Amino acid sequence: NWTTILWTDAMIRTLLENHYPHFIPVFDSYRYDIQRVDASRYFIIYHYGGVYLDLDIGCQKSRDLTDLIHSMEEDGVGAMLPM
Repeated sequence: NWTTILWTDAMIRTLLENHYPHFIPVFDSYRYDIQRVDASRYFIIYHYGGVYLDLDIGCQKSRDLTDLIHSMEEDGVGAMLPM
């Protein structure tokens, strides 16, 4: 059972204003919207936890994601972030 959340610009701004106001000047200084989107995913995952999947990728079936998370737990990995 997974919950999918598609974050809007307003939801992201509210999260930052309420919990990370020190980052707002940096966030607002980004020239391109995609820079704000890229930065926001780290705040969302840090704050709420969970798994991030971009809209152009996904699992063949829901079990794939469950297996991935269980294998991460077994390996002692708490999060997978791009390098």
